[in-house]
Amino acid sequence: MADRPKYPGIWITCNGNTLVAKYVETRITEGGVFYPITPSTEGGELYQQSFAQGELDVWGNQKIAMETEGEHAAQGGATALAVTGRRVVNFTSGQGLAYAMEQYYHAPGKCSTMVLQVGARALTKHALNVHCGHEDICSALDTGWTILFAKDAAASGRPGYHSAQSERENSEPWHERSGWHAHHALRACLADARGGISSRVLR
Repeated sequence: MADRPKYPGIWITCNGNTLVAKYVETRITEGGVFYPITPSTEGGELYQQSFAQGELDVWGNQKIAMETEGEHAAQGGATALAVTGRRVVNFTSGQGLAYAMEQYYHAPGKCSTMVLQVGARALTKHALNVHCGHEDICSALDTGWTILFAKDAAASGRPGYHSAQSERENSEPWHERSGWHAHHALRACLADARGGISSRVLR
């Protein structure tokens, strides 16, 4: 029988956006630059809330949160903040990713320290579809970023940490959460005493 950890964690119930924004990105980044777009809006809101409450990252650094006038400006601002040496996150989805496309080609060449959190959805002309689809991600496969995928809310936390490790090695990662079940469906997960995510999740 495997040894049980002394502090196994605390069960929480949340969705993928909360898991990624509140329990990962607000703890390991020093800046968030974003524009609200469904279904990633909640990520930016939670990051702004953390900033407004004066929460520090795990290294004791202050963070900055900027909501820009559009997705293009958000990616440009995130890249600019990242080249100063800060760990930065941008939350986007769907048409927002397509709108800022030209920004994604030059960012990897700058060896910037940022993660792009993408709540994937279909690119549709007739109605908003957040249930599935990866057209937004597929439209940007040739931009030179490393892309990590999470299939559901419970799996969203780990790639967030792996993305942070990847960006420290100068490989700009995208962390993509696939469809409604990964952004908004509630799941039970183990959070440690410091607020991070345990590797044990309820399937």
